[in-house]
Amino acid sequence: MLLVLEGIDASGKSTLTAKLEKSGYQIYATPPREFRETRKKIDKFSSPGEQYDFYTRGVKKASDDLRFLLRRHKHVIVDRYWITTLVYHALKNVKVDPCDFDQILKPDFTLLLTVSYEEQQRRLKERGMSINDEEMHGRYHELLDTYKLFFYQLKENHEIIDTTNIEPSLLLKKVSKLL
Repeated sequence: MLLVLEGIDASGKSTLTAKLEKSGYQIYATPPREFRETRKKIDKFSSPGEQYDFYTRGVKKASDDLRFLLRRHKHVIVDRYWITTLVYHALKNVKVDPCDFDQILKPDFTLLLTVSYEEQQRRLKERGMSINDEEMHGRYHELLDTYKLFFYQLKENHEIIDTTNIEPSLLLKKVSKLL
């Protein structure tokens, strides 16, 4: 089973991923390992269009890696995959197209994790902000609306969970029931 977690920053994706790993899921981190060093430079110095091209290539490489991983592991979880690439770049006014990802391995189940603005801000303050957090700061409603726009177009199984008032252990139970 390929499970993908999508969602805005500080919605609980990494926390849930860690809990699912303890339940037997193999974790796949995006972007792929060989893209990570270049990512820092791309995020800092490239145009939004160049960033979109870079992340699209990363998703396609991740898809190839995931096909291989699923031959060796029964359950694989990905913290952000292709929808996040569409969302963030659409908000940067890049002409994005879901068809750019037609050939990738599609998840068996996709979860969109959401969180209230107030709780997101509390969590971001607690953990610190990444470059992308800072770039999207103040665009909470646009992010959430754009995630939902692309999310509702999914053909595979999907669910939205608001993590605002859910403790991580209860979130794990809720997700386990869905799967």
